[in-house]
Amino acid sequence: MKWFYVVLSAVMLLFSCSTDIDLNANYKDITIVYGLLNKDADYQYIKIGKAFLGEIAASEMAQVSDSFTYKKADVSVIKLKNGNYIKTIQFNYTDTIKKDSGIFANDKNTIYVSDEKIIENSEINNINDYSYKLEVKIPGKEPVTSEIILVDNVSEILQKDTLAAVSEVNLYKSLGYNSGIYYLYNLRFINPDNAYTTEVCAQCFFYNKIGNDYYLDSTTIFFNGNAKTYSSEYNQELVFRIKGKDFYTKLHENLINKEHYKRVFYCLRFGFLSAGRGLADYIEQTKLSQTGLEDFNAFSNINNGYGVFSSTSFSFSDYMFIDYDSGSLNHLSEKNSPTYVDNFVREGKVLEFFDDDKYDIFNLY
Repeated sequence: MKWFYVVLSAVMLLFSCSTDIDLNANYKDITIVYGLLNKDADYQYIKIGKAFLGEIAASEMAQVSDSFTYKKADVSVIKLKNGNYIKTIQFNYTDTIKKDSGIFANDKNTIYVSDEKIIENSEINNINDYSYKLEVKIPGKEPVTSEIILVDNVSEILQKDTLAAVSEVNLYKSLGYNSGIYYLYNLRFINPDNAYTTEVCAQCFFYNKIGNDYYLDSTTIFFNGNAKTYSSEYNQELVFRIKGKDFYTKLHENLINKEHYKRVFYCLRFGFLSAGRGLADYIEQTKLSQTGLEDFNAFSNINNGYGVFSSTSFSFSDYMFIDYDSGSLNHLSEKNSPTYVDNFVREGKVLEFFDDDKYDIFNLY
């Protein structure tokens, strides 16, 4: 949820700085909407707020929650199939999700939530037949609307590609105890339907060795950058390039505050966070705003309001092993390695644990 509030705050600040707002105009609240539907999530969330102007400093007004929240709003998402009505998914107000302290008051947090499934398993193969229309009704205002289609999951990873031309994930070649070569790993995958940008992470699994016992653990590495497309054509091949040194450095950073046992690296899998066009365009526009362009206009795909209504998906690859013979695993315990002080050791026998229930990777979930 923290990521949710970071993006929301950026949206509200972005709109409050727009040069299109007339500071001398009569008061008129502007509805701000932030909602991302995810077909695999147990809960869907939509944030409703309002931009505000007044005679006192905005920083002071931001400390009064009534300045940017509505007392009453009816929030729903209408599900359509090929333009025909299927059902209405009602979103209910909740105040159980607390907001972090900051620029805006945190005594209220106007979020609307639904636990209703937005697409059935039997409908997934025809995901493009369905669209979702947001409808926000606030007393005395025109309905606020937006319409999207859902983002599907990454379902296919192509033949793995590294400069070493091996089938496993290969990020480093050992040339001796104190030297080696980092590799670039080109992760190739088919763009999921309706996704315009995809970020990649790597979930790394390893064993903590305590005495003669092994305990499975994991950490997740988030890489910089993304793979993106600006075409509605499906089944496009995308490439996300992973730098070996970046991988090992981030792995070390993630382990700094963990318990320091002997560790045996096991395997990894890649995660894919994909976003629909609305969110992808918002991200690009936000980057443009940081360049200081005077004619920059805040992105919005909301009718009778501002904000972002879009879709996301999160999916994982199959489990993969770091190439065992190239030196990638040896590198974890080499001097001058980013992970040298993290106490990695090489014990090939742990690879046999995958078929043992006691050590099965799925027991983490």
